[in-house]
Amino acid sequence: MIVDGRPSKAAGGGVSFLAGAIYNAAFESGLQITERRNAPYYDGMMPVGMDAWVDGAGADLKIKNNSKHGVMIEVYATTSKVSVKLWGTKTVDVDLETSDRHDITYAQFKQIPRGPTCVWSDGAEGFTVTATRVITDADTGKEIAREKTDVKYGPKPKIACV
Repeated sequence: MIVDGRPSKAAGGGVSFLAGAIYNAAFESGLQITERRNAPYYDGMMPVGMDAWVDGAGADLKIKNNSKHGVMIEVYATTSKVSVKLWGTKTVDVDLETSDRHDITYAQFKQIPRGPTCVWSDGAEGFTVTATRVITDADTGKEIAREKTDVKYGPKPKIACV
């Protein structure tokens, strides 16, 4: 879980992981994404540009069934894995195009007093990618939509517990 912009030992993160799995399923099925935020920094849990962040401060994931058919969401979870399946009538094919990383920002070094709230981190650079969803008609192959989203990740701070 991220607290005050840095990793913490607090329990959390699972809701955003589930949201990311649901987002990926909805994205790949061609459903309309009406609200989505990415994580403050990239953690590698989802493909780059494909995470979803939810929290109690207003970040949410909202999906709209813009198809002419019903959709059922099926979720399986264990202690180490989450699987999401969307069931419905297939009318589109979806491809993801992800740009190279650009607008690189570097992690800041922070010294935090030792204690239960300090979690050591080697940090990671921040960057931006463009995730493009290409939706084509499943029967004809004709392109229906090309949706580009710039996904910006901040740098993960380097933390030393002193």
